[in-house]
Amino acid sequence: MVVMAGDNATASEIALRCRADLVASGEVSRDGVRTSTGTVGVGDEIVTLRNDRQLRASPDTFVRNGDRWRVTDTLADGSLRVASMNERHAATHPPSEVIVPAAYVREHVALGYALTVHKAQGTTTDRAVVIVDESMTAPQLYVAMTRGRQENHALVVTSDRSPEDHGHLPSVDAVELLGGVMRRDTADLSAHDVLRRGLATSESVKFLRELSAEADQFITRGAPPNHTRQIELLIPRADVERAVSRLTEAEAAVGNAQARREDASGAVSETQRQTLRARLPGRAGEQARSEAANSRVNATIELNAARRGESDAMRAFVVARHDLDEAKRSAGELADLQGVEADRQRWLGDHREEVRWASDLHVRLEARTAERNRPAEGRSRPEVSTERGAGATPQRFPRSVRDTSVETKRELHEPLERRRLHQRGREFEPEYPAPPKPMPAPAREAGGPSLGR
Repeated sequence: MVVMAGDNATASEIALRCRADLVASGEVSRDGVRTSTGTVGVGDEIVTLRNDRQLRASPDTFVRNGDRWRVTDTLADGSLRVASMNERHAATHPPSEVIVPAAYVREHVALGYALTVHKAQGTTTDRAVVIVDESMTAPQLYVAMTRGRQENHALVVTSDRSPEDHGHLPSVDAVELLGGVMRRDTADLSAHDVLRRGLATSESVKFLRELSAEADQFITRGAPPNHTRQIELLIPRADVERAVSRLTEAEAAVGNAQARREDASGAVSETQRQTLRARLPGRAGEQARSEAANSRVNATIELNAARRGESDAMRAFVVARHDLDEAKRSAGELADLQGVEADRQRWLGDHREEVRWASDLHVRLEARTAERNRPAEGRSRPEVSTERGAGATPQRFPRSVRDTSVETKRELHEPLERRRLHQRGREFEPEYPAPPKPMPAPAREAGGPSLGR
């Protein structure tokens, strides 16, 4: 069971009351070690408030922020021997203990009977109880009411008077207070949040790009690095059980290869001895000696093959032993990276608004960029053509040229002073009458001029 409150003061007060009741019933030791929030003794449930990778309860787990423990012993120097109460660890590991040093106990240990809603994120128990007052927000209430598997209870504080004061009426109805909490989307907004809401409707690509870079930089600085890809690559390499099985098989193969080589060596030694039949003269002795020679050749071939098999088995054994060492190293590295990834996910869970803001900026920036880069549909582009006779092909010019008149192009390329002089000269240019058109030539006769006329 877990009890939650919206602020540290209320959670600490409830935790101290719970401990006093447990001390009175004899379930928890009265004396113990002093912490920043009170006394912790044998039997107490505590919660650790800071990650410390040097404090390991097992090779693949370490003391994390928000972990719950039960005190099993108090040491003279102020340190504590504690056993893990985390369900995610107990599901796959036997109960493990760790000694928490005195310096950590004084600064980063608190009683675990009551937690703030923030500290309870990620915790799942059979029953959960939350103290609801008028300062709680809707997100806090949602988190608190989803911690229990079987039961979730909300105790609504309607008055700050003592329960024994029967003559005092509640200042507000419980249902009304709950309604106000559920309508309260968040706590008082910071200046940054107010600015963010004001900029939420901006559609400038440049401005969205700057905001997106700022949001990504905030997450990069605050959250632990993302090791998802490294974890995916390490998982198949960190299979220690498979590596041990391969090493066992390789060791058995070496034993079989050595036995085969010893048998083959013994067979070669047997063929070296000359039998009585091979010493006989004549055809019988010659046949016996030929059979002995064939036997020696076959035994030598088998011995060479056995030696090669033994060498191959030894190489496979060396490889399997190296793979086992590599698997153990990868398993340790995988455990560390998974711890970092868990811290990252916890950080992202604690900063959901910042993560949602960065994601929204990415979506809006992509949409605005795509919209700006999309060409306008149905826009006709004028063409400039020069007629060079029948069937001439229209000449296409770049858009900057075909959308600009001759006078405009000349003004773009002429210096400013020259344009001014040109314009001034045109204003005072007198008008002259157009020159007369030339007279047409007389038509010639078909036979040419006659000299006799």
